[in-house]
Amino acid sequence: MALELFIPAIVQTVLEYTIGPVIRHAGYAFRYAKKLTELKNKVEEVRVIRQSLQNSVTEAERGGDEIQPIVQKWLTDAEKAIQKAGELTEGEEEEAKKRCFAGGCPNLKTRYQLGKKAAKEALAIQDLENKGNFDSTQISYRAPARQIISSSVHGFEGFPSRVSIFQEVMDALSDPNVNMIGVYGMPGAGKTTLAREVHKQAREGNLFDVVAIVTVSVKPELEKIQDSIAGVLGLKLEEKTADVRANRIHQRMLKEKRALIILDDLWENFELENLGIPLTNEKIGNSSPEVEQRKNYIMGCKLLLTSRNRDLIWERRKSLSFKIYQLRRHALYS
Repeated sequence: MALELFIPAIVQTVLEYTIGPVIRHAGYAFRYAKKLTELKNKVEEVRVIRQSLQNSVTEAERGGDEIQPIVQKWLTDAEKAIQKAGELTEGEEEEAKKRCFAGGCPNLKTRYQLGKKAAKEALAIQDLENKGNFDSTQISYRAPARQIISSSVHGFEGFPSRVSIFQEVMDALSDPNVNMIGVYGMPGAGKTTLAREVHKQAREGNLFDVVAIVTVSVKPELEKIQDSIAGVLGLKLEEKTADVRANRIHQRMLKEKRALIILDDLWENFELENLGIPLTNEKIGNSSPEVEQRKNYIMGCKLLLTSRNRDLIWERRKSLSFKIYQLRRHALYS
């Protein structure tokens, strides 16, 4: 009785390791067309995923984001896999249709090779498809702000007073208790030069995650100023209403831990809230995730204003943590 039970087990094992592989390999030849169809279906699935991911990548790049290396690699691998599968299904399929012995029988060797390759490629593409399931937050990351500043912008050599104020401004930027800085002076005193040098040093020293410099000029155009700030934030503003645009900038800036906004050459007073810049004197209520986010922003955000109008700068002194510096024109000749 025991021998009868033992023999079928041996036979089953032998069949598993001999007949099974034979049937599988025979299937490559006799079912090659099905293997090709399965491969084509897998290729189409990956093609759709790749196009969808490429659309997300294009949108992220338009917003100024950098693409994650793993996403770039997947797109490259997917393109190569699609191309390789296409060559297999189009080129070798025609070869497999040819018959041997003057057309008397199918070319089993060619069909076997094609069926085996198709099955192998289908598995590889399935693995690629599984790895292509990227979450929207995994596709890109916000790149550090990049803005070209002329290498000739220095203007401080030989002017001790100007160098002193510049250093004080830089120190204030590093002071957690200071959020607003105002600089005023007559035309030609070097306010814009100072603003640009601060911008340059802040970026090169990685003092902030976001650094934006905007020239306001005589007649401030709110929409252009908003666009300039939004551009540095990697934010695309399509809305036309100023309040809606300001709110989008406001919400985006609250996500930054360290931000420096430089408004150069103010000529007249206007509400900074209209730009979407969260201010230090905003009322902060009870604890909540939004309140904590605002507190963190206020601790890390700095605003630098320059103007020839002393009164305009001094009006801002009521703001919390506000420092004022005066650039004197005679300092240019000291």
